[in-house]
Amino acid sequence: MKIAKNKHVLKIIIGSLSVILGLEAGLILYAFTLGGGSLRRNLDLGNKYLLEMDYAGAIQAFSKAIEIDGMSKDAYIGRGDAYKALGDYKNAWEDYEKAEELSGENTLLDEKIGRSDFRVVSTEGGVGEASVSLLGETHSYEFMTDSDGYFRETLFPETYRVHVTKENYRTAESIIPAGNGAVHAEDIHLELDRIPFTYEVLNTFMSQGYLSAASYTPDRYALIDIDKNGVPEIVFADDNEVGSGQVDSAYEVFCYDDNQGVIRSAGKLTNALRHYGIYYTESLPGLFTYDRTSGSHMDYVYEFDGSHMNWRFNSGWRRTEVDPYQYEVIYEDASGPVSEGIFDIDNYTSEYGKISPEITFEITMQGFNPQVSLTTSDIQG
Repeated sequence: MKIAKNKHVLKIIIGSLSVILGLEAGLILYAFTLGGGSLRRNLDLGNKYLLEMDYAGAIQAFSKAIEIDGMSKDAYIGRGDAYKALGDYKNAWEDYEKAEELSGENTLLDEKIGRSDFRVVSTEGGVGEASVSLLGETHSYEFMTDSDGYFRETLFPETYRVHVTKENYRTAESIIPAGNGAVHAEDIHLELDRIPFTYEVLNTFMSQGYLSAASYTPDRYALIDIDKNGVPEIVFADDNEVGSGQVDSAYEVFCYDDNQGVIRSAGKLTNALRHYGIYYTESLPGLFTYDRTSGSHMDYVYEFDGSHMNWRFNSGWRRTEVDPYQYEVIYEDASGPVSEGIFDIDNYTSEYGKISPEITFEITMQGFNPQVSLTTSDIQG
């Protein structure tokens, strides 16, 4: 009786084990048919729909694959391709981004969406090292342009408010749309702002920049604030021997252009003999030179308007052939030359003084040395 009871218990245990093993086998079979096998079938189905351009069906198949295996990189890429084909770049981006996260690769967005290409330019070409801020509804970016003014990045496809800044330039703002996935924009233009004068700019010009403006390497120079605005002008002299110990000096004035931030020529003055020099006259304000040869004297007077040396008038005298000597006093402006009369030796200088330029001081020219470091102490007047 006891043995029969034990046999009955054993049958129950064996039956239970059979049920458990059967369940496990069923689970394994289920996992294979509706899990891994079904994942592959949905991936294949999604790719088939992509080829047939049935993008809605592809999205459904790839979404089913993601439900089965949320770690499937291929499922996210496939669905991203379907979204992209439908123009839904936002969902495509999110799927590609998830695929990058799962794979550990960071080139997929570049390949699928493409890099956006921008350039910041001014009238002088590309603007390097400009700060570019992009503010979108969901994404924001900060960039610096390269030396040619470009920045190339893969951007989330949405509309952005663009803010571009660079020292000495006016801030530029614009709106750029996502377009067909990659964000594209026309060149972004920056305008130069009013650039303050600095001695660094002046010293750079004196050391090398003058060669781009002057057609010669000067022999002498002087700094003078002609218009008294706090920014000095540069006077260059180019000296050439003309015989008999005389030196013919050509003078050119350079000024700072605060709109362009460069030093440029304000114009040349009529040549004069060096030992008669160059003079500042406060009444204009301006500069003048003069020639004096045997029996004549002529002033060449220029007014500075802040950017150009403008010829105003000539004044002088010349000895006539009348014996005893007499002198004709001459004045010339834009209207043409005028004789102020002929005077004897005792009176011509006072008549000339009525039309001659007022000398405030003679400018002291220094020997040109491109290595000198200029400061406010070098300014005359």
